[in-house]
Amino acid sequence: IGANPIAKVWLYNPSVEGKWIDMLQDGKRLGVASNGQAYVVREDGTIWHYIGARDGSNIEWVEVDRSLRARDIGLGGPSIWAVAQDGSVHRWSDAVNDWQQTSGQAYEISVDQNGYAWAIEAGTRRVLRGIGQ
Repeated sequence: IGANPIAKVWLYNPSVEGKWIDMLQDGKRLGVASNGQAYVVREDGTIWHYIGARDGSNIEWVEVDRSLRARDIGLGGPSIWAVAQDGSVHRWSDAVNDWQQTSGQAYEISVDQNGYAWAIEAGTRRVLRGIGQ
C-alpha cells in the first residue's frame, strides 16, 4: 500500500493487470503495520482502517473512533499510535476500545516492530524514543 502526491491510496497487486489498484481512499498520512493492516489519516483528521481483502478485490474502509482528530499515525508490533491535531500523543487501547492520551507532545510519530513509539517532538523537532510509554 502506498500513497501518491495527491494523497490517493493505492495497493500494489502483481497478479492484476496494471498492478496498482485504487483503494478509493485519500489521506495526508498513511500507516501500514508489518501484518499489512493499513490506516489512513484524512485531511479532516479522521482515521480510517482498511478491512477489505488484501488483494484489493473487496475494498472496504471503516472509520476508527471519532473522538480523536489526528495529524499523524504510526503502527508497529501490537501498537497503534497517533498524534492529535493539537500535538498530544495517543495510543489505541483494545481494552477500552478507545484512544488513551499519553505524555508528551509530538509533530510526527512512527512505531518500531516492538511497538515503541518514535516521535519528532513538537517545538524542538528532536527525535524521541519511547514517548508516552
